[in-house]
Amino acid sequence: MKNPVSLPVFLLLLLQNVPVVPVTVTTYSPIVKVEEYSEARLSCEFKTEKDQNPRIEWKRKETGTSFVYFDNNFTGPFVGRAKIEGATITLQKVTLKDAGEYRCEVSASTDSVQLGEANITLKVLVPPHTPTCEIPSSALTGSVVELYCKDQYSIPPASYTWYKDKMPVLPSRHANTTYSVNKETGILAFHKVTIADAGLYHCEANNGVGKSKSCVGNHMAIDDLNVPGIVAGIVILCLVVSLCTLGVCYAHRQGYFNRKTQRKVILDPTVSWSGSHQQPEPQQIRGHPSCWLWTSFTECSGLQTHAVIYAVRSFNSSSKNTHTHTHTYTHIHTHIHTHTHIHLQTLYPESGDWCLTLTVDLIRTQNHFSPRAGR
Repeated sequence: MKNPVSLPVFLLLLLQNVPVVPVTVTTYSPIVKVEEYSEARLSCEFKTEKDQNPRIEWKRKETGTSFVYFDNNFTGPFVGRAKIEGATITLQKVTLKDAGEYRCEVSASTDSVQLGEANITLKVLVPPHTPTCEIPSSALTGSVVELYCKDQYSIPPASYTWYKDKMPVLPSRHANTTYSVNKETGILAFHKVTIADAGLYHCEANNGVGKSKSCVGNHMAIDDLNVPGIVAGIVILCLVVSLCTLGVCYAHRQGYFNRKTQRKVILDPTVSWSGSHQQPEPQQIRGHPSCWLWTSFTECSGLQTHAVIYAVRSFNSSSKNTHTHTHTYTHIHTHIHTHTHIHLQTLYPESGDWCLTLTVDLIRTQNHFSPRAGR
């Protein structure tokens, strides 16, 4: 009979046949979602083969790789607001800057497999902000109208619900409806707006984080298209254009656009001009559109004269009659004592008509001369 194997020997043999597990690292929550400014717990559990005091490190994947926990201390922005228990770390007052990929590493130098790691994703959630709404104050019946609602800060992106008179505007189940609503984009579109669509509209944003937020409502009025008024306005505009056209044609036929603006003075060729004086151009008198002023200073047969001649003309285009009124004021300075006559003929042509023929007689009176004018 064989001797039975003692219990201590049996246990020793059993332990020798059990496979040894090298260092392993696991996490209970590979994805962690927390609200902004709350606490985030990134779990990390490990087992080693022999090493009872392994090295623990936490790293974060950004543009590169940075340390969160190294050499038994937190680094960078985590100093003072993070703690570690075993290999699990807890971050306090997390912000959007803390969101990202984290890695827990456990190094056991005496184990057959010396390194184990686990990856955790931290997502920081942001509750809805008050959305921005675009709601028109009025629209015409039959026109296309779109209402917009957007919250650009919420994480994850918010979904939107439109309300009319405090009642939700639900997506229609019929394809031929006059409107469509998109909860993801926040657009409420009316393909052909009607009077029944008038009301007080507002939008609500919700992403499952915190409380939902609504924009300030606005009343949208729907007006009928005033077809008779538009037709009447077009008719009146056509009449005004027609009258203006007729007026321009009438003025053109009467010769208003063919009148010459250039005027000149023609002197009698019997008048002797001396020196470098040139015959001047007439100037129109302010306030009198048919009046011109002709001034001249010259020497005529040894007589120095300075004459100012005002010619006032009225013209009747239908009868072709010309009426001319002449007022002449002449300053004369002379050094001779002989009787001298000066004959001036002034011509103001307008539309081919003769205007004025003027004769000035200079008569000696002591040291001054008085004019005598005739038509």
